[in-house]
Amino acid sequence: CGEHWSGGYRCSHQQTPPTGSRGSTPLTMPIRVNLWARTILFFLCVYSVLGGATFSGGMLTPRYQIVNLILISAVGLLWFVAHWRGYGRRVPRWRWGAVPLELAIGLWVVTIGVSLAANLELWRRIAIGMWYVGLYILVWYALQDALANRTLTPAALTEGILLAGGVVMVLPTVQLVQRLTAYLAIPGDIRGAMTPLSDLVRLSGTLENPNRLAVFLVLLLPLALARMVNALRAHRRVGGAFWAGYSALAGVLLIFAFSRGGWLSGAGAVIAFAALLLLHSGFTSPARVRAWWQEQSGHAKALVGASALIILIAGVGAVLVFFRISATQTRLGDQRGMFYTAAVALFQEKPLTGTGLYTYGQGLLRFDSMPPRQVHSHAHSVPFTVAAELGLLGLIALTVSGGFVVWGVSKQWRALNSPEHAGERILLAGGIAGVVGFCLHHLTDFTAVTAVIPLAGLVVLAAIVPAPLHLSGGKPAER
Repeated sequence: CGEHWSGGYRCSHQQTPPTGSRGSTPLTMPIRVNLWARTILFFLCVYSVLGGATFSGGMLTPRYQIVNLILISAVGLLWFVAHWRGYGRRVPRWRWGAVPLELAIGLWVVTIGVSLAANLELWRRIAIGMWYVGLYILVWYALQDALANRTLTPAALTEGILLAGGVVMVLPTVQLVQRLTAYLAIPGDIRGAMTPLSDLVRLSGTLENPNRLAVFLVLLLPLALARMVNALRAHRRVGGAFWAGYSALAGVLLIFAFSRGGWLSGAGAVIAFAALLLLHSGFTSPARVRAWWQEQSGHAKALVGASALIILIAGVGAVLVFFRISATQTRLGDQRGMFYTAAVALFQEKPLTGTGLYTYGQGLLRFDSMPPRQVHSHAHSVPFTVAAELGLLGLIALTVSGGFVVWGVSKQWRALNSPEHAGERILLAGGIAGVVGFCLHHLTDFTAVTAVIPLAGLVVLAAIVPAPLHLSGGKPAER
């Protein structure tokens, strides 16, 4: 299990490696295939954030849509050919392993199908949502198939997201420098009468929206912090400095995105990562903490105390800034309350099946005037949107899916509980924290309506949710 992140899938306690159809060849991929797979993955990650899967790019622009269809077809063809050729005949042709969350996926398919049957008059709109859901399911199966057949590793998946994140952060950094420079160049007496800084310097970059940028940065931050910790553990100063700078830049951009949901979810992700690090280090009881504290020198205690004081002051300051920004004229006009009320009303109309996938925006028209209000296709919250569109069945599917994720991740966490797998466990902690932040953000927003966001979330989720092969010592389950 310790090789889950670093490049292989054979558990340390596994006596006999899984074999191909000939019964003697280890299930090991040629490095040539891995390089090609990583190249394709990295290209798709960067292409997605540069417009291929953004809202006004790949989702709305016809030219992008044509390119996307070509890319989807090409990747699907490569996937088919790779199976047909048997990866150099080292693996049986069309060998399928058991896919994580498969039961949850089946539950979602049934739920959406039942909701469609109950709302056939809206089938055209529902079909739009089904296209994207179907695409995400195919992406999940493709990722898991690549992992099971050694074409990709979990580490490669997170590397692709971090590479895309580096590209994403370029434009917001330029925006931040330009806007702050312009703002500070304005005389102070004029600045005092202007719109608050939180409305003038909101970053969005290629993702076109501060909330989308924020949730992407929330995914990146703990992944980068995990690599920084591992680099420092291995005394790699250059690597540690690089990832520290990467994390700091992501944190600064997250602050200046001025997304309140992003701030809360980012704080949750960092806290989750810190808690997992403490759990990994054995700080699970007050007695253990007291014993560690007594072992420290006076200088170390002073440093810890000063750090705790700085964190406390920063936390109090962040809370004050949060409430001050929430009181600005722009934020006072926030429509979330109305969105939630409309979602509850739609749920009450059809509590079992909902109004149908991707129909919330049409239902919202009955509860508010547009214009002057802006049209929204979601309720700015995953639970409220699911309740309105898929009813009680959708809420059950959402809860069951969360339970499966927690169960699978906890299994993987325990499987890596050994000193030789400490580095992999820290990387896993970063992935878990990123998913925690991603989920927290979607309690108060629904940025997943833009394809690049759920695709990024799926890639990180695939890296932390293990297939049965990673959880047992034996051969993988086959179809």
